[in-house]
Amino acid sequence: ARARTRTRVEPLSWYPRAFALRDALTEAQCEAVLRATRARVRRSTVVDSVTGESKVDPIRTSKQTFLNRDEEVVREIYDALSAVTMLPWTHNEDMQVLEYRVGEKYDAHEDVGAEDSLSGRELSKDGGKRVATVLLYLEEPEAGGETAFPDSEWIDPKMAEGTSWSKCAEHRVAMKPRRGDGLIFWSVDPNGKIDHRALHVGCPVVAGVKWTATVWVHAEPYRWQKP
Repeated sequence: ARARTRTRVEPLSWYPRAFALRDALTEAQCEAVLRATRARVRRSTVVDSVTGESKVDPIRTSKQTFLNRDEEVVREIYDALSAVTMLPWTHNEDMQVLEYRVGEKYDAHEDVGAEDSLSGRELSKDGGKRVATVLLYLEEPEAGGETAFPDSEWIDPKMAEGTSWSKCAEHRVAMKPRRGDGLIFWSVDPNGKIDHRALHVGCPVVAGVKWTATVWVHAEPYRWQKP
């Protein structure tokens, strides 16, 4: 069935290119992903910039698991996201699902490794560079847990007004997690070069629990052979 488009895209920043995705997921989709993953999460890892291997690191204290992109609910979500990324679902990695409890966070990092680093080569060896990241909010915390960009500019500074931000998200472009919403940002500029202003942080959860799904989008098909 053809994926229906219901998401509203709201530009937040041009530096980096970041857009809020309002109503990116239905309640049923949020629940389906959570049901499939709640009991499976384990301590999150990062890619070592020297060895290219996955490792546990104090910069990232969440728990994680993955859902295969061939699973029905994931394909349904990915087909709809193609209307935003303008790329087919075959460019997406498997969906990473994360749980953040009080105090858990992901310190400032980039989703695309440095050009000359082993981690950069590891992340780009299949499908080319990660060009964009989509974050989907499955369950919102009571406070904190924003996604924030330390080196960023709001399109309109007034966009930050009227929202209660945690200290981590103040005075920078940020997205407050709301169940069913999403955020897309581009890790490269329009010429395909790494945009270091896409450096971002998952702010500590202050109260409650946050569940998110991460979708990394590559420049070329990822682990895909045409049938």
